[in-house]
Amino acid sequence: MINNNFNINDDKKRTETLIETADGSLKTQACLMTLPEISMPTGKKTIKKKELILHDGRSVVSEKVTGGSIEWFPQDKLCDFGTLRKQAYKIMEEKAVSLGGMYLVTLENLQPILTELSRIEVDWEGKVSELEQSFEHLLADYKAANPEIDSLITDYSLPLGEFLSVFKFKLSPPLAIQPLFPEQEEEIAKNAIEALWSEISAEAKRQYNTSFSKGENVS
Repeated sequence: MINNNFNINDDKKRTETLIETADGSLKTQACLMTLPEISMPTGKKTIKKKELILHDGRSVVSEKVTGGSIEWFPQDKLCDFGTLRKQAYKIMEEKAVSLGGMYLVTLENLQPILTELSRIEVDWEGKVSELEQSFEHLLADYKAANPEIDSLITDYSLPLGEFLSVFKFKLSPPLAIQPLFPEQEEEIAKNAIEALWSEISAEAKRQYNTSFSKGENVS
């Protein structure tokens, strides 16, 4: 039997309470943030079909060439960046409320969010630095492990500078809630509550479906 007392994030519950009790002073108890700007190279490039035909007429066969693209850079060396990006987005999803293109953050949660995002940013920059130092070595090893596409890797790989320029992890400063008209603050609070309950409902549904499929209790 499934327990309907779903384990909903405590930050969401506290945010709901704050918004409901703000009594027209939401702007003194919360702020707005945007998601961090995060980008990373794919290590892939579109390749022309004619480039896959060798001089003797044979076709290039490699697991690194699929769907009209070539993996010119080892994909496992980029996985950590994808993980860090997910961590950053998850922090915002768990501790803030999506409101249009912004996120409403209680002042109680602001510093923990900034601390966690800053930690991830430091990890991100550290890993970018490691890649910069090992870029040429990684490419050489990758070519040696995939001799059938050695020349294609050379042709399609990005120069180091261009490769590094794609990495981005940028945090924008929090913004004060300052409606153009005073009465709009109540509308913002109403929209925030609706968005919050939409998130809670979606999470409860996800937990229910997961537990139901596994035959587990949810608490």
